[in-house]
Amino acid sequence: MKKNIVGYYSNPSQLGGSEVYLKVLLENIDLSQYNPLLFLSDTHPLKGNLYETMILSELIKNRFNQGMINNLLFYRDSNGNEVDVVIPHGNSYTVIEIKASKTITNRFFKGLNDFDNLQSESVRKLLIHSGDIIRKQSGIQITNLKSLEDHIKEEN
Repeated sequence: MKKNIVGYYSNPSQLGGSEVYLKVLLENIDLSQYNPLLFLSDTHPLKGNLYETMILSELIKNRFNQGMINNLLFYRDSNGNEVDVVIPHGNSYTVIEIKASKTITNRFFKGLNDFDNLQSESVRKLLIHSGDIIRKQSGIQITNLKSLEDHIKEEN
């Protein structure tokens, strides 16, 4: 379990400067414990955008903490089919769909499956949602923010 180091260092100079302080702060905040979306109603018009931004921030932070480059992409075709995140891995891809909903519906899988059908390479599919369900369904790993790090580590 990550801990919030902010409380232990009141002066950034104790850590060698503000850049190091910021790095320690970013590496040790567990957003699943500080989820601002808990305060938004399920019908709030920005909930989906904010949840997607929060998950993308976690993905980028995870990659930087492992010394990896930020090669997160997105996919959208001329018909409006899209995938929120595409991560290339040599001859394969991890594709991620992010949904703020707690309920899983089959339409959440459409973009992931459309992308998979276009590729001759191997595609690992991941759906991240705000509910408690963690399972594999129709070849797609379903997870949430709390267990996201476990599924991201599998790809690296």
